[in-house]
Amino acid sequence: MPAWLLHDGRVVPRRPRRLLREQDEAITSAQLVDQVNAVPGRPAQTPKQVASILQVLRWTKTARGDTQKRKCWKITNSRDAHMRAFGYKQLMGFLATLERQRAWYPGVYDRPALFQCAKCGHSPETQEHVHECADHAAVRSQFAGSFRMLQPEETAPYNIGGLRPWATLGQLQGRIHPDWEAAIPTLPTCPSRCTRTASTAATIQQLLRASLEAWYLVIWLPRCQRTIEQEQRSGLHQGAKLRRMRAPRHSVADAPPSRRDAAEHAKGAADECTGVGRDADGRVHSRSR
Repeated sequence: MPAWLLHDGRVVPRRPRRLLREQDEAITSAQLVDQVNAVPGRPAQTPKQVASILQVLRWTKTARGDTQKRKCWKITNSRDAHMRAFGYKQLMGFLATLERQRAWYPGVYDRPALFQCAKCGHSPETQEHVHECADHAAVRSQFAGSFRMLQPEETAPYNIGGLRPWATLGQLQGRIHPDWEAAIPTLPTCPSRCTRTASTAATIQQLLRASLEAWYLVIWLPRCQRTIEQEQRSGLHQGAKLRRMRAPRHSVADAPPSRRDAAEHAKGAADECTGVGRDADGRVHSRSR
């Protein structure tokens, strides 16, 4: 059943409806590109590149283990859901690193044993440090294996050894490298019965997907396991941590006397400036000057 658009009680015809929808999508896309490029220290992405990144995040793994790239926006599973959520958070700089956890929940991560890197003890643990502290041999192996599995049978795969895309995972954080578009056509191909090579755009998407799988499977999941073990050794178990995170914030009435007195003083100063008075029961009344 179509969803009609109404204006002043009249149905908007089909062509204006399409124009309104396209305009709304363009505004949303522009805001998303601005949000992606607002993350400091990352290469700027064009709207076309952001659209390509989002398309790769919609790819799904089938039961046979291969990757389905088309007609997969309504197909999902638990692994796809977790990997897509990771990809979106990484792109926006919202991964739950210990640096962000300490900023969000200072009452939970209140001592160095809880907010330093579980592998090397470095503090703060940022998204860049998570990559620096990873097993780079395993990252390279996973990246090469994922890229090889993404190659279609009818094309000759590129030899990406000279490009070394696994070395820039910490800098890109799920983005497209500015040099990929110019460098890919100059890469040699691996020995194959096929003579046709994949397009540059398709190869960039394969590199993005291999980056996502290497980041999630070899960098992020082992890091999460080490962090959970560190928290448990420090006495912070998962159930208690979630309860403390979800606990309500302390109100002024529950605050210590010094904070409560400061809040009351600030309220009285604001009332004095606005010409408002309060009686003994706290009711507000105007004050003549």
